[in-house]
Amino acid sequence: MLMAFSISAMAQATLPTPANIVVDEWNDWDGGFSQIGFRFVEDWDGAPVANDYSIEYEFIGGEWTKLEPTKLFYRVYIDNDQLFVFTPEEFPRDFTESVTEIPYRYDGFEFGPFEVHFPNHSNVTEGMDRFFNWRIGMQAVYRDGDQMTCSDIVYMEIFPQLKPAAQATPTSFLADWSCDAPNTQIINNFIGNGCGYFLYVVNKETQEIVLEQNVAPANYAEDEWGNEYPLPGATYLVEGLTPGTTYQYYVVVKQNTGVSYQSVVQEVTLPQEGHGYDLGDVNHDHSVNIADVTVLIDYLLSGTGDICTICADVNQAGGINIADVTELIDLLLGSN
Repeated sequence: MLMAFSISAMAQATLPTPANIVVDEWNDWDGGFSQIGFRFVEDWDGAPVANDYSIEYEFIGGEWTKLEPTKLFYRVYIDNDQLFVFTPEEFPRDFTESVTEIPYRYDGFEFGPFEVHFPNHSNVTEGMDRFFNWRIGMQAVYRDGDQMTCSDIVYMEIFPQLKPAAQATPTSFLADWSCDAPNTQIINNFIGNGCGYFLYVVNKETQEIVLEQNVAPANYAEDEWGNEYPLPGATYLVEGLTPGTTYQYYVVVKQNTGVSYQSVVQEVTLPQEGHGYDLGDVNHDHSVNIADVTVLIDYLLSGTGDICTICADVNQAGGINIADVTELIDLLLGSN
């Protein structure tokens, strides 16, 4: 008796995921360009590897996945996961059309095997065009035909990131700024007078500087040799202000090299006397009720609407999202 066998097609092997890129250097140059330095994870033979690799594993003679260099690329991201586009206008000696992925170890006019120069952008002096406001990140991409896998986006935070004022009264507000990614660019050349972290507060209407305050960093960390260095980030209560006035505030990092890094500018409008901000009073009618839930949901769905942003951040997490709706409902239920 003959037995019939059915042979199924073998499933295509899963494409390996590349190891996360290491972002380890950022420089601003007076010549009008900025430079980011990074590296792909490679084994001792210099081969790029997947995320199953570790130095310890190689040391004991383990097996790991090596990647084909011709299938490996990288992307650059800025701020809130915005994909950076390399245009021929800004990179005319490298590209004739806009691209978002750069080949592994590409070496061109504005590129080294593990570095990228961003021409015509400088963060050295305040007021110059800046292609990102907060952080810059890298992602490895591995392609094989129609298949693609990506590493995590690994960010380096460069400038202090201000959050909206956490709370405000008629005469004060709390400035909250941070720069606390694990691989924050260390800005620690603070020798001499006029160096360090400075908080500026400006009357928006008159553009008068009402505060220039040297603020201490929130935390310190140790490098591999045990030396302490400051981590950007602090909260500072700004007091003695005028009720009903709109203020702008920002942080400037000043180094003894003459380089200064300015954060993005935030605004806060103080309430009039007797009309403070209450958490949950989204429509700012000086009462917290179910109408505030409706206004908040409408705002989240449409992205528009006249709301009190400080009041709408009910859980005080530094943003407005569905978690604030839940917190507001809990607040109303708890008050009944």
